[in-house]
Amino acid sequence: MTGSIVGKRFYKEVKKREGDDGNGWTMLLDYRTLKTPSKRQLKLPTLSLAKAIAAEWDYQLHSSGTELINDK
Repeated sequence: MTGSIVGKRFYKEVKKREGDDGNGWTMLLDYRTLKTPSKRQLKLPTLSLAKAIAAEWDYQLHSSGTELINDK
């Protein structure tokens, strides 16, 4: 397989916030809460996991994707 399967980004901002019930963390893409395929709010158990996911998505948003290819 050649090429990359990278879709067009539909969001401009990634945020994390504490769950409404104070239990866990949720992710927001342009102020929209991220949901699971069953349309439930995605809840992350720890702040460190929420930070890691937010950092990954923010990196993808601001990178061209060629850094990994050029590092080889």
